[in-house]
Amino acid sequence: MRAFVAIEIPEHIRKSVHERIETFRTSSLPVKWVAYSNLHITLKFLGEITEENRISFAPLLENIAVFQKPITITLKDFGCFPNSRRPRVAWVGVDQGSEMLSVLAENVEEALSQCGFPAEGRFHSHLTIGRIKKPCSLDSILEQQFESEPFNANALVLFKSTLTPQGAVYQALERYEFEEKHNA
Repeated sequence: MRAFVAIEIPEHIRKSVHERIETFRTSSLPVKWVAYSNLHITLKFLGEITEENRISFAPLLENIAVFQKPITITLKDFGCFPNSRRPRVAWVGVDQGSEMLSVLAENVEEALSQCGFPAEGRFHSHLTIGRIKKPCSLDSILEQQFESEPFNANALVLFKSTLTPQGAVYQALERYEFEEKHNA
C-alpha cells in the first residue's frame, strides 16, 4: 500500500482553505486542486509499504510522539514549488509552528531511515493545495493573502493513499498522539 506520515488539519481550517481553493477553480488554470478531505501537512512520503514495514516502524513513530508536545500552527499565504517561473505544486505556507514541524519531520525522517526509507532532503513546511498539470502562471494566486486561525497539531498520522480514477483517497491507519513526556 502507498503511505505517508502527516499532520491532520482540523475541520474548520480545512474549510477555510477549501473555500479559497474554490475561488481558484473558477480561474481555469491547469491545476488539479486537492480535495477538501485530503488537505494535510505531509511530513514524510513513504511510497509502497508492506504490513511488515508498518509493524517495524510503528514503535519508532510512537516513540517520537511520546516526547513531542503539541505544535501550534498557523497557515499563511500562498507559494509554489519549485519556483513561480515553473510551478509544479501550489501550497499554503506554514507560518507559526514551521520550525517545530521541521524538527518533527527530521525526527520522522531519521527514525524511518533505520527501516530503510530513503532521505528526502530539506523539509519545507506547507500544505499542498494543487498540482500543476502544464506550464502556467500562478501570479494571480501568489499575490493573494491568506492567514488561518491558530490550531494545534496533536498527533502523527499514518495515512494510506489509494489512487483512483477520481484522484487519491486517503485513509488514516494509525494515530500517534503527542504526549510530551520528558526524559527524567
